[in-house]
Amino acid sequence: MGLDILCQPHVPKPLHGLNPRTILGNEWWCKVRKKAQELNKYRCFSCGIHKSKAKLHKWLEGHEIWNIDYHTGRCEVIGIASLCHYCHNFIHTGRLHALIMNGDISIDLGIDILQHGFDLLKDKNIKVFEYTYYMAIELGVDIYDIKFYKVYDDCEWSDYHMVLANKIYRSKFETYEEWLDFYNGK
Repeated sequence: MGLDILCQPHVPKPLHGLNPRTILGNEWWCKVRKKAQELNKYRCFSCGIHKSKAKLHKWLEGHEIWNIDYHTGRCEVIGIASLCHYCHNFIHTGRLHALIMNGDISIDLGIDILQHGFDLLKDKNIKVFEYTYYMAIELGVDIYDIKFYKVYDDCEWSDYHMVLANKIYRSKFETYEEWLDFYNGK
């Protein structure tokens, strides 16, 4: 199991909406997602549950594995992993928080997803991303003695770029304000 994947930092805001699936297309995405599932014998890369026994949805979701350098802005996609819905949403706590706040999922489901992740991480001496930690505390999730790490972002908005298949892709948003307008409008 790859529990470290649960602790990945969020993709920097300048790169939101920019991902391999959008750039390389759905056909490519389905192919690599299927390959990732086959390599892991249709089990979640993180918790190990078989897709037929996964909570909520009986399928696995594709997740990009990133190498993010917050000093240079270089964000490289280095692989794809198959994850159950719970593990995938534990990683994407920003999206999870938005789903709860918009009423798309219940607070109880959000808590259950977060508790799932913290239960996996207990006693592993792995730190979680700061946002995940504080969201869990806000919702009353048992975080055990798990610590968090901070990301020190020294980049300008325009420094961030995604590297995919040796090509560089830049933000579709010129500024944070443009990003905020876009996501607040949804």
